[in-house]
Amino acid sequence: METQAIGLAERVLLVAPMVTVVLAMVAVVALVGWTGRRMRAHLATERVRHGALIELSMPRETALAIAEGTFSSEDWAPVAGDGARNWAHREPGHPGVSVEAVEAAGGCDVHVWMSRWTLRGRHVAHSAVAARQIAAVAQALRHAEHEGAAEATSAGVGVDHLLLAEALATRSRPEPADSADPAPADPDPAVAS
Repeated sequence: METQAIGLAERVLLVAPMVTVVLAMVAVVALVGWTGRRMRAHLATERVRHGALIELSMPRETALAIAEGTFSSEDWAPVAGDGARNWAHREPGHPGVSVEAVEAAGGCDVHVWMSRWTLRGRHVAHSAVAARQIAAVAQALRHAEHEGAAEATSAGVGVDHLLLAEALATRSRPEPADSADPAPADPDPAVAS
C-alpha cells in the first residue's frame, strides 16, 4: 500500500510543473488579448476625438447640406452644439457628431468631429458609431466633390482651370501701368554710341 502512495506522490510531482506551465500560458494569452482590446479602444478613442478635415471646392451651404443628408433620422437627432450642424445618437450613451464648414479660398473646409461622448474607463463608449458616421460624412463630401469635378470635366473645362479661374476672379489685381510713360533711358550711354 505504501508503494502505491509513493507512486501517486511521484505522479503529482511530475504533473504539477506541466499544470503550472499550462496555467501560465493561459494567463499570458488572456493578458495579450486584454491588452490588445485596450489598445484598440485607445486608438479608436483618439481617432474619433480628432475627427476629419476635408478641403472642398464647393460652397459652404452645399457641403453642410450634403453632410446633413448622411445622418439618418432613425439613429440621429439634431441638437444644439458648437458646430453649424450637430447630431446626437438616439441610443443612450452613444456619441454625438458635429459638422462645421468654413469658407476658404476656392471653396470651404469642412471639419467633422465627435462632440459628445461617454467615457468607460478612459475610453469613449461606442466610439465605432462616431467613427463610422465621421467616415460616412467624409466619403459623401469627397464623392460629391468628385462628381462635381467630373461634371465640369465632361463640360470640357478642366478642374484645375476652374479652380484657377475662380482664384483669379476673386484675387484683387493691381492697376495696369500707364502706357504713355516714356521708355527708360539706356543705363550705359557708351554702348549706344
